[in-house]
Amino acid sequence: MKKRKIVIMEKLTTFAEMASFDVRFWHKQSAQVRFAALWKAVEEFYKLRGKSGHQLRLQRTVQNIEYI
Repeated sequence: MKKRKIVIMEKLTTFAEMASFDVRFWHKQSAQVRFAALWKAVEEFYKLRGKSGHQLRLQRTVQNIEYI
């Protein structure tokens, strides 16, 4: 089993600087870590609403944007 690396970052700052910090933090994470964190937030949202986890599924949207 592969050990997961835990990343902890702290800083006392203003709200504007905090937003920038969040962006930097999440950019340092892999796509798999970001997706796992997002999915956990979605699951918690459903639990707070009293809904079953069986209702969760990914929705796919396909879009084509062309610049001329």
